Amino acid sequence: MQAIYEKWIWMWIIVCFCGCSDDALQDTLLKVSAPPAMTGVPIEIQELLWDDPEEEKEKLRLILQHPDDHPDWLPNIYRIRVCLSEQQRLYYTKYIDAEGIAIMGNSDVTDAEFHIARDITLRMTAKCPQLRKMMSPASRYKTILLSYPESQTIGDIPEYTCRNDKPRSPFGIGGRFKSVTLKKENAYWRTFVHEFAHAIEAFITCYENKTRYCYYESGVTLQTLDFQNRLETAYAQAIALGTWKGRYAETNYREYWAEGVRMWYYDIGTGREFETHEDFARHDPLIAELLAEWFARDTF
Repeated sequence: MQAIYEKWIWMWIIVCFCGCSDDALQDTLLKVSAPPAMTGVPIEIQELLWDDPEEEKEKLRLILQHPDDHPDWLPNIYRIRVCLSEQQRLYYTKYIDAEGIAIMGNSDVTDAEFHIARDITLRMTAKCPQLRKMMSPASRYKTILLSYPESQTIGDIPEYTCRNDKPRSPFGIGGRFKSVTLKKENAYWRTFVHEFAHAIEAFITCYENKTRYCYYESGVTLQTLDFQNRLETAYAQAIALGTWKGRYAETNYREYWAEGVRMWYYDIGTGREFETHEDFARHDPLIAELLAEWFARDTF
């Protein structure tokens, strides 16, 4: 029973890869301009991402019939699973495919915003598109877009309401099972890139360490090149040198990575903080080296 409980501990994630050819990169970039039609979440995607509500209700019923055979906390776990299996199907009404990556959201998100999210997702995975197989719905990963009236927050999505939980961030969160971005601020797409980067880091690290529940048996091989150790070393050096003094990148090595990815796409170019990628690399050579392995020299 403990194994069942561990499987449903609240966790988050995403991924990234390297070792792709320039031809593969160009072919991938060309696909960005032809988005598929918007739909509801297809049944086959629902079945991969979410539990069947009737099956979860039956499991709960059997547990309640024999309370002495189960730990006290187990009924609540299944109540949460019943709630999630029902509410996710009702809440996420819009969907678009990004070459295997599921992007979904609530009804207030416009079609145009879904197309932008798809564009960013494909461009961020363009250098190594094998990533899309690994972060497919088969791994339970999904990207979530939200848009609300001012009175609502990320905490209003089923993943939080069913657990009576509160999110760590009001605007976005990224992790191994999902990344969520809320349209509540001017930096909407910068937040999207930041949260997607968190998922990328988490999935690379998960794969590299062969952590339990990683989706690394998909036939996709990643050349991680001592990723986590190099990232933590880069962060330690940046802190020691005061490279990002007073900025959010100082928080921890995971925020350092996510902010590095955001800057890679938004802060390099004419009139921006760094004129070129070489300028960025001179400012922080270790993180620039890592980013160049996983991302094309692209800007948004």
